[in-house]
Amino acid sequence: MPYGYSIHDVTLAYLDRLRGLNAQVTFVKVDEPYFFANVVNEPNACHWTVSKIAAEVGQYAQLVRSVYPKAAVGDVEPIIATAYPKGVGTALKDWHDKYRKVTGKPFPFFIADIDFSNPEWPAIVKAIERTTQHDGMRFGIIYIGDEQDTSDAEWSGKAVARFETYQQDNGGRPDYVLFQSWQPYPQYCLPETDPTTFTGVLDAYISAFD
Repeated sequence: MPYGYSIHDVTLAYLDRLRGLNAQVTFVKVDEPYFFANVVNEPNACHWTVSKIAAEVGQYAQLVRSVYPKAAVGDVEPIIATAYPKGVGTALKDWHDKYRKVTGKPFPFFIADIDFSNPEWPAIVKAIERTTQHDGMRFGIIYIGDEQDTSDAEWSGKAVARFETYQQDNGGRPDYVLFQSWQPYPQYCLPETDPTTFTGVLDAYISAFD
């Protein structure tokens, strides 16, 4: 962020720039505000109350909608079972209920950022999917490989195996599906006919659920 400028001003400048370029902003996801502002217990963490987080995120959503009135501003949080003292499902429901109470409306959607190292992840995520949809929010899921993957084929194979596990084997029915990577792989987006590329993974998903 440029020195001397507030987050409010920088965010507004970016939004105005996008509007000036005729960009259509339909979805905005806030990246794990509850987890990092409340759940993380480190010396430099925020240690905010859930009410304060809800108010701050609500103000951000209002700022986005001041430029893009129809934009849906939703939440993303990590699904790490051991990180939440009350249990991840209970903690997320409490957080989303508090956001609804403070702002007067629920998040339009929630995206699950999953700890795939936990063998119980399909059951945990399925329960969160049910609660999310029951509470009037659309539910989304992020499919990825792993940080330690050493090739495009390894990363892509894991991403495909995970959507097959959740949606084919466990009956998951997410409203939104995201494919993204923070890892070095896959290195190539194209061609989609190559199952190890990023668009190859997308093609595999579309073929599986078309």
